[in-house]
Amino acid sequence: QLLGAAFSGIEPPPGMVSEITQFENERRVAEYFVIPSSRAEDVADPGDEVLQKFLEANAQTYTSPEYRAVAVLAIDPANYLNQVQVTEEELKELYEALKPNFIVPEKRTLEQISFATEEEAKAARAKITAGATFLGIAEEMGLKAEDIALGEVSAGDASVPESAFKLDAGAVSEAEQGPFGWVLIRVLSITPGSEKTFEEVKPDLRAQLGKERATDLIYQISNAVEDDRAGGKTLEEAAAAHGLTLAVTPAIDAAGLDPSGTKVEGVFAKEDILAAIFAADAGQETDMATSSDGTQFVVRIDGTTPPVLKPLSAVREQVLDAYMTAMRLKAITDVAKDAITKANGGVPFADVAKEFEAEVKTAKPVSRGGNSEELPPQLVQQLFGLAAGTAAAWPTAATCS
Repeated sequence: QLLGAAFSGIEPPPGMVSEITQFENERRVAEYFVIPSSRAEDVADPGDEVLQKFLEANAQTYTSPEYRAVAVLAIDPANYLNQVQVTEEELKELYEALKPNFIVPEKRTLEQISFATEEEAKAARAKITAGATFLGIAEEMGLKAEDIALGEVSAGDASVPESAFKLDAGAVSEAEQGPFGWVLIRVLSITPGSEKTFEEVKPDLRAQLGKERATDLIYQISNAVEDDRAGGKTLEEAAAAHGLTLAVTPAIDAAGLDPSGTKVEGVFAKEDILAAIFAADAGQETDMATSSDGTQFVVRIDGTTPPVLKPLSAVREQVLDAYMTAMRLKAITDVAKDAITKANGGVPFADVAKEFEAEVKTAKPVSRGGNSEELPPQLVQQLFGLAAGTAAAWPTAATCS
């Protein structure tokens, strides 16, 4: 905010800019040594009573998600492509209708000098014929190269005369009347245009038209299914009446995983359908909906299993690992705090390092918000809050610096 005020046109108080610049550009150099995790006491298995309390204190980590038992009726247009017909004549008609999409126009890099009158433009063109350069004419008029550059222009661009696209590369046009007056144009380079043939795009056109036809077909089917449901048929009965089957899973969570952590495939892997499953209420059978890929679907929630704290017996190994990691971190942090107390109490930093048989190293200078190759980001931030000569510590992986 201070920087924004200082450089947005508001007159800052005297010296403010200098202070801000000094603040932003400040660099600090730190000496450091690493206390290995081996200097902390070993942590033993504390037994089930302690681990149970640790599990409960970290319940979010060890709570299973909500699972839902679900039945889904999905009508995917991709499954009906073989039931629709697309003729060659229809593909050719679609090609002609979409032809502009298959044409890449020629592009030219142009320069242009504008003149007030036709006479001035013709006089300049005569000078070029006599040996003057295009840029020389521009400079006579007080123009620079960047003043006459039009950049890359596509064929058909109404801002330049059509004749610009009839010249060879390097050629200069005759005096031409453009939309904004008389001009001379020079062609610097030409990028040829292209056009995809019917045969080149036919597979894509067939896929596009086929999907449209298949989508129309599944809408007819889905409407018939909805009519059947409205008439009292169950979801299973309505599906069977149209040759459809329900996809069923006994348990799926909001991430699309079953209780073993395996991804539930098929229609359940579609993001829209998974979202609909967890947007529905327990016991609800939804209306027909459409997914982003055009699939028509109905979701029925057959049951829910609420989140539950996992029993210690099921996650004891993970809980023990987490507990021991936390205790090691606490132990090494206590060791580091003792070292900081000594260093800030007058014991030379090098002597404190010797107690841990550690080598004192010097980190490269670092700025506020900068990255250090040697120090963790949290310690870099802490560094700028310390007075010169003050010691501090921060845990890294299995160590404390």
